[in-house]
Amino acid sequence: MTKDSKITSFNNYWKFFCKEAAERGYNQTEFMGICKLPKTRYNSFAKGSMNLTAYYVQKIMEGLRVTEKYIEEKSGQNFTDAQKKALQRITWSNNNQDIIDALMMSKALTKEFRDLILTKKK
Repeated sequence: MTKDSKITSFNNYWKFFCKEAAERGYNQTEFMGICKLPKTRYNSFAKGSMNLTAYYVQKIMEGLRVTEKYIEEKSGQNFTDAQKKALQRITWSNNNQDIIDALMMSKALTKEFRDLILTKKK
């Protein structure tokens, strides 16, 4: 992360996710279970002591089997551009672990890749 980057929060969707889970008959523990999250996360999100980040939203979306479009339509809230970008980033990184691993293991490859990106931006 760069010094200018900030965590993109999805805290404004927490109540929607809780309501959606409850409507489907899940209690707090079951809700966290289907999302493959520790049950303690529920209280952390509810109290606001932990931000609901793209990582957690993706896990919740998978657990509840909902799409971004469904969330926006049913909650009446549109994702911000920053939220959309954060969700795209976490999805891309999850689907491209091999590329990330290769870049982590090779400083030369990382430099080459970065130079290519910078050249394309010009």
